[in-house]
Amino acid sequence: MAVNVNNYLAKLRTFNVEKETATAIKKQNNQIVEINQINLDKGLDNQDGLVGLYSANTAEIAKSNPKPNKSKEAGQPFNFDWTGAFLNGMYIVYRNNKITFLSKGMGSGEKKSEIIKNKLLGVSEKGAEIINNDIVKPMLQTSFKNHIRK
Repeated sequence: MAVNVNNYLAKLRTFNVEKETATAIKKQNNQIVEINQINLDKGLDNQDGLVGLYSANTAEIAKSNPKPNKSKEAGQPFNFDWTGAFLNGMYIVYRNNKITFLSKGMGSGEKKSEIIKNKLLGVSEKGAEIINNDIVKPMLQTSFKNHIRK
């Protein structure tokens, strides 16, 4: 006896991969942004390169008011957290199948130029793999399973 799979195929055809991907990314916004923030906390740019180390002068300035959120010790990698505006203002935009990292705390002028020049927004290939395989993929798998069970 032959098995008719037309109903199953019809369900498969109605699964909107683009819509479900956008939904998964939107739901996991904070987790995706955190991948970028973890790299910044280590002093790394979006290609996993070390951006720089704090100088003795910066360490001395950090002892005065306003004191930074995270310490600035000479010889330690930049952590990009003085007031928290840059890190706390980070968000993503998903458009044309690409995730773009932005921040409301970039300021303007020199600060904004340094953020762009030093490639602080975004993730490396390793970060992209984490986003795709550990964050988005499981969400899509769950969404797909729920869709075909309807």
